[in-house]
Amino acid sequence: MIDDVRVAGGFAVAKGTFEGTSTPKAGGADEQALTQIERDWAAAGAANDAAGIDKLTAAEYVGNTDGLITPKKQLLANIKSGASKASSAEAGEMKVFVAGDTASVHGLWAEKSSLNGKDTSGTYRYTDTFIKRDGCWQAVGTFTTKLR
Repeated sequence: MIDDVRVAGGFAVAKGTFEGTSTPKAGGADEQALTQIERDWAAAGAANDAAGIDKLTAAEYVGNTDGLITPKKQLLANIKSGASKASSAEAGEMKVFVAGDTASVHGLWAEKSSLNGKDTSGTYRYTDTFIKRDGCWQAVGTFTTKLR
């Protein structure tokens, strides 16, 4: 995945824990909320909806794709200008980990996308990091690696 095209299609959710911590029961409120955020993010990304992505990411959000750092301001500017475009995505192998007011979501997907006219389509592995503020989850970081 390229941070500027943050898309991921339908999810298969798996359960996980951090050693020494517990997570909610499968289907718990936090896990469900994070899964929905990922689905909303996928829909916004596929629609090239900068406003939708803005709502799901914290002000300090930063993406990292294969070593390329993209702050939120640049991510949104790329979408708004049309420099970043997405048309489809297939996702799976999602795992949600919750530790208090911090969480991570790990996944794998394939997408059709471009950035500055360059084809960025491919299969990606990603990790999104979330924090819970005032009862709401927001993404603060994404790390992605293109697999093929």
